[in-house]
Amino acid sequence: MRTASSRPELLLATTLFTAAILAACGASAPPPGAPAAPLPSASAEPAAPSAPPAVTSSAAPEGAPAPQVAPATNVEIVPSKMVAEIKAIGIDLDKAGDLSKLDMAKKKKLMPFFVKALGMSSCEGCHVAGDFKASTPHKQMASAMWSHFVRDLRMKGGGALFCDSCHQGKEHLLARSDKKALAAFMQANYEDKLERANKKSHGCETCHADPFEGKIFAKLWKMGPG
Repeated sequence: MRTASSRPELLLATTLFTAAILAACGASAPPPGAPAAPLPSASAEPAAPSAPPAVTSSAAPEGAPAPQVAPATNVEIVPSKMVAEIKAIGIDLDKAGDLSKLDMAKKKKLMPFFVKALGMSSCEGCHVAGDFKASTPHKQMASAMWSHFVRDLRMKGGGALFCDSCHQGKEHLLARSDKKALAAFMQANYEDKLERANKKSHGCETCHADPFEGKIFAKLWKMGPG
């Protein structure tokens, strides 16, 4: 029979033996009193991988034409801010002749002013890359605008016109959805603010002919829809 005095030694030996067994087996049982970790549910599904962040861009795909956005409001005509700079390259807009007859060296110096005035990124806004002699609708339009506005019209009271007088860095400048508002705008800007360089009577018929023709690009300038 064991004596009472041997019980502490027996309890200590048992505790040490148990600890040794657990350490040798790598047991990960929680210490006494700690809550047991919940077992995973058999029906639980693995978490879906997070989707990569969406890439958003307003830029058009490379090579695609930029979308044509109609302006919300009409652009008022103002005196050109480029007259002095253009005169410095040898072109007097007060005596503008035919664009086709302009000296080629001067015409090349003039082209960057077209690009800036119309808010284009490069000469290819009008020209075909690699073939600047090729005809394009924008080249035809630029030539017609030069003849009908830069050459033939002036600000009322004097003052040459150039592309920036109307465009001011924007390719499109007329809000066409409200026809009545557009007509009033045309009256206030293209008639009341302008006069003919030859001092003849100026009015709607200067551009639209008499009887009035609304589609001047297609019917009068023979340039297709417009």
